[in-house]
Amino acid sequence: MAREAEDWAKHGQDADRACARLLALSSDLTLRCCQPAFTTAFEMLDDLWRLLHRWRVAPEEILGPLARPEWLLDGWELICGLWRGTDPAQRGAALLEMAALVPVIPAEVRDWVGFDLVGEMHAHRSGMSRLVRLNHDWKTGRLMDLTARNEHLLALCA
Repeated sequence: MAREAEDWAKHGQDADRACARLLALSSDLTLRCCQPAFTTAFEMLDDLWRLLHRWRVAPEEILGPLARPEWLLDGWELICGLWRGTDPAQRGAALLEMAALVPVIPAEVRDWVGFDLVGEMHAHRSGMSRLVRLNHDWKTGRLMDLTARNEHLLALCA
């Protein structure tokens, strides 16, 4: 999705390119964080007897690391659904909304992935904000029925 958005935005406006770049950088960062999270989860499966013993003694030691990938990926299904569900003529507006929905990776992630790129994410977000009236399309100014649209997107993601 992020690569498609970047390709689409190459011929768009500056805002389109900035939003697509934010999506690409953020998705890359999320995937970099997911790699050690998945590695930790899969390593637990190497010794099932030890895993079962640890589960009885301290289940939180297992549940915490296993929840990390889901925690990191939370929110991306809506962003991907928005891209897939948007008419190509409306992709510029969708990119701005998608960029606003990019999940921020909390600082404590650096404790279990070995790097800290949270500041970089914030730097890429700077200059992206814009004032618009509540429930109005940023580009056309028309009132939007966000609830119906978001419910439709959630159905696509299911």
